[in-house]
Amino acid sequence: MKKVIVYCYNRCTTCKKAIKYLEENILNNNKNSKNIELELKDIITEKPNLDEMIKIIETKYNKKISEITRDELKSFFNTSGILYRENNIKDKIKDEKNSIEDILNILISDGKMIKRPLVIVNEEENNKKNILLGFKEEEYKNIF
Repeated sequence: MKKVIVYCYNRCTTCKKAIKYLEENILNNNKNSKNIELELKDIITEKPNLDEMIKIIETKYNKKISEITRDELKSFFNTSGILYRENNIKDKIKDEKNSIEDILNILISDGKMIKRPLVIVNEEENNKKNILLGFKEEEYKNIF
């Protein structure tokens, strides 16, 4: 059984593309669709908390949060978002005065800061997790 959690924003075109892809190619056309459970979460009202985000990032890069680089953290930010640009988050990530925890707290401060869709794929049969950021069809094909 695969449980797929999609953190998305209902007005985001990238999220809409990802959800459409999942529904059309995974749920509707897949012989194994009964083994896939899709859960949509609003990234604004149901965003991951600090502990959840740390686990997601550690899973994505397969290392402890203390080993995560600033560039790897940056990949979780919605760099094209208004909040990111208006608050000069790029500079805050680079600034060594800001700890990794400071950067994580900025990331989870608002769901619109997080790159979306944020997709978590839990494969229960082999206890494997995959994290997808944004929508790149090739990545989705490789996972599903």
